Amino acid sequence: MIVGRHHTVLRVPVAEVRQRVLTLVKTQPPVLSYPQYFPTFFTANLRGGFVHKTDEISAVLRENDVDVACFIEPWLKHSVPSEVVNIPGYAMHRRDWKDGQRGGGVAVFVRQNVPCVRLPLLESANFEVVWLLYGQGPRMPRVVSHVVVGAVYHPPSANAMAMISYLLECLDTVTRDHSHAGVVLIGDFNQLHDAALLAYPLRQVVKSATRGSAVLDKIYTSLKDWYGVPSVMPNIGRSDHNAVVMTPKPRPTDRGEDVMGTVCSQDSNGRALLGKAIIDTDWTPLYRMDTCNDMTESFYRTVMGLVDYHLLLMTFKRHTKDKPWVTDQFHRLIRCRQHALMSGQNVRYRAYRNRVQRMSRILRRKYYARKLEGLRAKLLAI
Repeated sequence: MIVGRHHTVLRVPVAEVRQRVLTLVKTQPPVLSYPQYFPTFFTANLRGGFVHKTDEISAVLRENDVDVACFIEPWLKHSVPSEVVNIPGYAMHRRDWKDGQRGGGVAVFVRQNVPCVRLPLLESANFEVVWLLYGQGPRMPRVVSHVVVGAVYHPPSANAMAMISYLLECLDTVTRDHSHAGVVLIGDFNQLHDAALLAYPLRQVVKSATRGSAVLDKIYTSLKDWYGVPSVMPNIGRSDHNAVVMTPKPRPTDRGEDVMGTVCSQDSNGRALLGKAIIDTDWTPLYRMDTCNDMTESFYRTVMGLVDYHLLLMTFKRHTKDKPWVTDQFHRLIRCRQHALMSGQNVRYRAYRNRVQRMSRILRRKYYARKLEGLRAKLLAI
């Protein structure tokens, strides 16, 4: 070591000098979760006998975790109350065939306690279609505000052009109010000419036959990228139509990861002591050295020894999703705000809330000011 008049100067070998760089170490691999962004859809043409199939239907819906189930041709009449065909855990939206005739009809079951409402203003007495608006749930992406659901039964002898015109008009009406809504048209379309629907643009995603060798039970949607390929399932009861279920893709969510880092303490007292120590150090031995390299090495060792003594290295944790201006103090304030809210301390919560908001603005402003200053310096250096 070098002993001066006022301060002891440490001589440390180069290999032992602590590196003054930020070190990040991953603590754990990122945890991937698979939230269900969208509802699971199910459709089946029952060919009547709904009352006698409710037990089987209930079991199928539970087994496949269905959110929206569309049943075509339940053959329900006004004389059959909804309570008779109710499925526990689901809300029923039915549209019986007009004039009480046997055959046809649409019944839609939506899982209870989900944001879904019926759109009766879009429905027409001339078409067997039930319209629903599935609101944005807590796990749906922001790019999709709602899901417009049309449960459709198009009988083989019905006017195809009128049905297409009606469907497109309804979609235009609802998407004017909800421009970022996704679309799902589901049901039995028979041999409906769908060129206009495909040009909307919608995609018909059911590729396997659902009755014999024909694809009659279809799903047209604008959300193809969010869903897997629909699965064709066994028929319900004695129906000659296979059921179809469409489930959302399991999309992993990258929640980032925690990283550990080390940095010099920014304590104001430590910095003041460091400055005083540098001033009090006797630098005379530097001038007695023979070469510049020896002088530089000695200076570096002395200063770094003082820094290590007065400004200890501190370990901190950061998250890869943190904004670049986030600091430990900002994290502490957020934790205090959260604790005050959870413990019912409303006055402290409001105080910490205001402090968090002020600090967020200040940190962000300082960060961008430093960025701009760096850019100015680069431009002046060119």
